Amino acid sequence: MANLGVGFDVLGLAFAEPGDIVRAEWSQRPGVTISAIIGDDGKLPLDLERNTAGVAARSVLRRLGIENTFGVS
Repeated sequence: MANLGVGFDVLGLAFAEPGDIVRAEWSQRPGVTISAIIGDDGKLPLDLERNTAGVAARSVLRRLGIENTFGVS
């Protein structure tokens, strides 16, 4: 199942690159953390509140009732 639109989503299907690789793992740090973003020249924030991937990860965990710690890189 996918949420595909007629704009950037469909155009993105035509490209093999660029793409994202996300590594997610349980962490010893409290809450959800973003430890690294590679290849963005420092443009994307590691701050959870300012990064859409972090906000989404925290929302999914809350919805699932998971209160453990989680890291994303």
